[in-house]
Amino acid sequence: MKRFFVNDMESLTSVGFATVILLTLLGVTVALLRLDSWNEEVFELVTRVSLEAEYTHTMRDVIRKREVSIQRMLAMNDRFERDEEYVRFTSYAAAYAEAREKLESMITSPEIRDHYQRVQDAINYTQPFHEQLTEAMIHGNVDAAEIRA
Repeated sequence: MKRFFVNDMESLTSVGFATVILLTLLGVTVALLRLDSWNEEVFELVTRVSLEAEYTHTMRDVIRKREVSIQRMLAMNDRFERDEEYVRFTSYAAAYAEAREKLESMITSPEIRDHYQRVQDAINYTQPFHEQLTEAMIHGNVDAAEIRA
């Protein structure tokens, strides 16, 4: 009987150790799988935010370039130079429209969409003035003194 009890204890101890090792391996596996999932989520988040920033910076740069073009046109006396600058001014619009379209498709947060809409409303308000200003400088007989007034 003593021999039987010792064998049962050895078996029970072996099963206990095996269970602890199995549970430990299972816990580590679950933790690694969850960590991998978090890494994928963080990577997707960083990629999305980076693209949003890239598109936003592209839009900002186009606005700055168009403003510089307006300033150049104001400083130019030659109509042909103004016309060349006007062509450059209008060529920036495609990059802006493309970046805006991509950015609009990526925005998921209601707060960011609200901020974006306010910025877009301001741009929609000012854009006709810029267009009229450049049209007047190129096609009209408007000089810098009249525009600044």
